[in-house]
Amino acid sequence: MKIVIEKQNGELPIASDRRGYQLESFIPEGYDWQQMGYGKGEGQIVVLNCEWGVYYASATKIVLELHSGSISIQQALNFIAAFIDHVRGDDFVAITVEGCNQWDEQ
Repeated sequence: MKIVIEKQNGELPIASDRRGYQLESFIPEGYDWQQMGYGKGEGQIVVLNCEWGVYYASATKIVLELHSGSISIQQALNFIAAFIDHVRGDDFVAITVEGCNQWDEQ
């Protein structure tokens, strides 16, 4: 499952320059996390014992994808909501849920 978040006004946070922490600007407060990889605006993180992909599709669009692990629906919804609130700031966002194999025009 992937969550596509597109800001309607303004841009998303920019990835950090800190090696091993490039995705920190996308992680909501209160979540322990570890970055597993990063390159070209995307990477993998472990949050709540699950591996998530974070894909910076454009200055206004980011994709959060659950890669592996098992999590309760409530924990997943809480993390996804916190992630969306964190990256959107005060701006309106359009949110779409897509299948993981649906890689059409991002």
